[in-house]
Amino acid sequence: MKIILFFIVSTQALFAGVGTDLLIKDQKSSTIQKNMIIQNNVLKLDDVYLVQAYGSLRALNIKDPKILDFFNLIFSKKYKLAFGQVTDLNTKNMAQAKLVNSSKLYLLWKLGLKQSFFNTWLKAATNENFLNTELGVALDQIISKNASQWIIDSALYVSETQKKQLKLLELENSNFNYSIQAYIHLRTRKKALNWIGKLLPNDPLRTMLARTVIIDMAIKNELSSAAKILKEVYEPVILAQTDIERISGYYLFVARLLYQAKAYDAANEYYRLIPHESKKFLQARTESLWTSMRIGDYSTILGELKSLEQSMFNDRFLPEVYLVSSMANLQLCQFEKVSSIFTKFIKVNKVFAKEIATNLSSSKPKRLGEDDFFINQLLKSQTQAKQERKSLVKLLGETQNEFLKIFDSQTLERDVKLVSEIKRTWKNREKILTATLRKMRFVKVEYLSTMRRMKHKLLSHKFNDSVSTLTSSIDKSDKLEFKYDGVLFGDELFHYRSRIQNLCLQAGK
Repeated sequence: MKIILFFIVSTQALFAGVGTDLLIKDQKSSTIQKNMIIQNNVLKLDDVYLVQAYGSLRALNIKDPKILDFFNLIFSKKYKLAFGQVTDLNTKNMAQAKLVNSSKLYLLWKLGLKQSFFNTWLKAATNENFLNTELGVALDQIISKNASQWIIDSALYVSETQKKQLKLLELENSNFNYSIQAYIHLRTRKKALNWIGKLLPNDPLRTMLARTVIIDMAIKNELSSAAKILKEVYEPVILAQTDIERISGYYLFVARLLYQAKAYDAANEYYRLIPHESKKFLQARTESLWTSMRIGDYSTILGELKSLEQSMFNDRFLPEVYLVSSMANLQLCQFEKVSSIFTKFIKVNKVFAKEIATNLSSSKPKRLGEDDFFINQLLKSQTQAKQERKSLVKLLGETQNEFLKIFDSQTLERDVKLVSEIKRTWKNREKILTATLRKMRFVKVEYLSTMRRMKHKLLSHKFNDSVSTLTSSIDKSDKLEFKYDGVLFGDELFHYRSRIQNLCLQAGK
């Protein structure tokens, strides 16, 4: 849109005549001429905010030379020069102040000063009721386009204080507000569902909210409701993706829900859909052991364990592999194997236990993996904040920079939050190891009980072999002693093993 910009600065200044030329004498330009926007300048107002700002400027009949020069630079798309003047713009007129402040927001957006834009936007939205003004609505139309993706890419940091302020805006009709509300409620199970309907079907935050809601419903055993959200919200977007990790994550997600619904065969099918190229392949193979265990498919379990128990996995945190292996081998009467699994479990996982304790007590814990969304956002936010601060100082200096105070306070809070998030992953690992260790103790008790029953059974059948058990605690010294192992041969050995297995299967009777 092209509009001829025309401002009436002063009747006297426009029609002063020849007399004023004599007073000016040899000066090349007057103050009025310097600040006055040229009458015949053709503007290209190519977004709704510029049109609204231009209309407001005309309606308010502003004559302040600094403000006029400021908007002249904006309309000429000289955003850096305009932003450099924001500290000089002071007006007691409320309407003029709102116009100037909204234009600061526009400049922050155009200059890519993302964190400062959000901080300023929130202040305006909560203190000045900016979202419901004509300028606020016009700006919202610009910033709402792909807002959720913009927020993710910007890695915005929202402080705890800002989250409380955003709570006051939950009922405000603003698309950008919907996206930022969804962003801060990604982990809020009770409220995540409220924001799904506010976002477009292809919005990236929508599927993330859906995931949170589904997990919450699954925990409450509301599986039919979880399946409905999965089918209507999550599935259409994910299956349209070409990213192997996102698709694999979806299959893993469905498999877990099916497992909880006791649809073990169906769960196994989804676990098998995850290709070996995916980072989630090993996790899927580990989890599928439980579905096979539930249906008593020991041949599949032993086949999977053959791969998972290779030495190459000793440096992987997979404590449940040992748990399932010990349970399966106990069911199959592989007592010597069970004993060796207990020993290996302690050997491998005591290293992990020490690493967990070290990182939980450290002020600079080591990051676990690269797939955690919230840690990635904080790390990205740290990097971008450093660059943005340099830009702010370069544009406005550091002494009178109104944007730096809250910006710097967020930097300190962000650093603390990052450490907390990294420790969260270590605490999760600690919980997994603790829970597995507790279950292993139950397996050990059952193992020792079975061996005692076996001992009595063997004695009652007058076998010469004897079994020695030591203690019920998990210790590297725990072992079984078969005193005559390897002495029997041929058919005698075959019958011996058959009887042992028969006794094992009857042990619980």
